[in-house]
Amino acid sequence: MLYIKIMKNDTVIAVEAHPKPVYVHKQPNGTVVACSERKAQGILSVDVSVIYQLEGKEPLEGTTLTATPITTAEYLSLVESLDEPPEEAPEEPTEPGTEDAGEKVMTTTQMRERILDLETSNAFLEECVLEMSTIVYA
Repeated sequence: MLYIKIMKNDTVIAVEAHPKPVYVHKQPNGTVVACSERKAQGILSVDVSVIYQLEGKEPLEGTTLTATPITTAEYLSLVESLDEPPEEAPEEPTEPGTEDAGEKVMTTTQMRERILDLETSNAFLEECVLEMSTIVYA
């Protein structure tokens, strides 16, 4: 079992437990392929929907999240602090007629990443408004 913490801008946004990690690297022609741990630049998320940059490895273009291997104890501590279930929760069955009509549901990791992006954008907009107000009221 491989435990990793997922980071964006030095902030831990998720943790994952990988029973069978899938490592990847980019070939010279730009194709990302599965590979051995030794050659890896990245690792696939548990649900194989996202590629995480492995910390300390050659950068993979297009990755915004970094994965760092951690100990079992650190994993359990982070699970508790992030208030995440330690394992994938089973999907709840939906009642007929209540399907979300193709609406995309975000994972916890995607949601935390989006929150960080929005906080950065909000800080920038606050600076703009402050600068504009000093010009208008000067």
